[in-house]
Amino acid sequence: MVSPAVERGASASPRQLRDLRRRLRHAGARPVGRRRARWQRRARELRGPGGLRVLAAAAGGAALYGSFAPSTLWWLAVVGLALFGLAVHGRRWRPALGLGLVFGLSFYLPLLSWTTVYVGAVATALALAEALLLAPVGALVAAASRRLPVWPVWAAMAWVAGEALRGRWPFGGFPWGGIAFSQPDGPLLPAASLLGAPGLALLTALAGFALASLLRTVRSWRATRQAVPAVVALALLVLPFAGGLAGRTTVQTGAGAPTTRVAVIQGNVPEPGMEFNARRRAVTDMHAAQTHALAEAVRAGREPRPDLVIWPENSSDIDPYTNADAAAVISSAVRDIGVPVLVGAVVGSGTGPGTYNMGIVWDPVTGPGRPTPSGIPCRSPSTCRPGPSSGSSRPGWTAPATSCPAAPPATSTWPVCRWAT
Repeated sequence: MVSPAVERGASASPRQLRDLRRRLRHAGARPVGRRRARWQRRARELRGPGGLRVLAAAAGGAALYGSFAPSTLWWLAVVGLALFGLAVHGRRWRPALGLGLVFGLSFYLPLLSWTTVYVGAVATALALAEALLLAPVGALVAAASRRLPVWPVWAAMAWVAGEALRGRWPFGGFPWGGIAFSQPDGPLLPAASLLGAPGLALLTALAGFALASLLRTVRSWRATRQAVPAVVALALLVLPFAGGLAGRTTVQTGAGAPTTRVAVIQGNVPEPGMEFNARRRAVTDMHAAQTHALAEAVRAGREPRPDLVIWPENSSDIDPYTNADAAAVISSAVRDIGVPVLVGAVVGSGTGPGTYNMGIVWDPVTGPGRPTPSGIPCRSPSTCRPGPSSGSSRPGWTAPATSCPAAPPATSTWPVCRWAT
């Protein structure tokens, strides 16, 4: 029998509550624990607005992935971040962490799927690690939306901070997936000439979160009838594109614009797959042979003389600093073409058994010079699949560089292309 005071909803004393629990146990009933009740509440939320937030986070990550190469749909990055902002807006930090994880998984799993060809389940583990590092960004964006004015600005800063973290930790960082690299075909790209890649990422994130804010403002217009929030959100959305227009003033175009002629060598490998790493000297010889062929075509007048020649990553898996034979092969090809060649090489760390993936500027007069940051100028994973950074099965690291030639990555694959500098 339950106390009448408890039945009427009046406040019960601790003694009455203990008696009630004892009677329930004797009757064979078990009170629902706090943890079970919490999970039941979350299950109900997933069937309502909470489920829509999860779907929005998943769709946002997929949309962000769709903006990267080989796609040219730059605007999907803005849409994806807008969906992310809508998903976490107003949430507490714990649900926002989960939504950030969902967003990160739907982004990184397809983005890194091509690496499973070489490292198998390690690629899935890497995608999970990157998604876990992205989850705190969801918590920060949610906190900004609850507590700070013009929250899209703070949310964009939180996104860039997250990219900075992923680019530095763990193991020196893994910066793939930076949203600046989703914008080579979009109107925001010229802003990079003023603000660099982090600034372009900031403007892209701001556009996405400002779009989320604008959509929320439009939705609540009937209830609030307030014009100021809508005007602010619209201004924040326009601001990144104004930055893109401002950047166009720094880009020289037309007949008088300075240009650089670059030859891109694709020497091929002896056979498909990863087995070519067992025949590393053959890969170097094939790239040298193509460079000699280009030099002959230049002398015959069939091809214009380039200003720079680029060999791809792993074009010399033999360390040219320690292997005189490999150095001689490369030097011969560089002297023949008569211009600097950027050689993608694998070199020893100098302090142990480790290796580095390094780009080396090889001058026809002075020989190998300073290293450059390594990159993969490739738009289609199905046709351009980079191998591991060293040997047939040994892992390696990309060598950092403090200075390098001011040349953008090439996207063309046959010998000579031109770009404005």
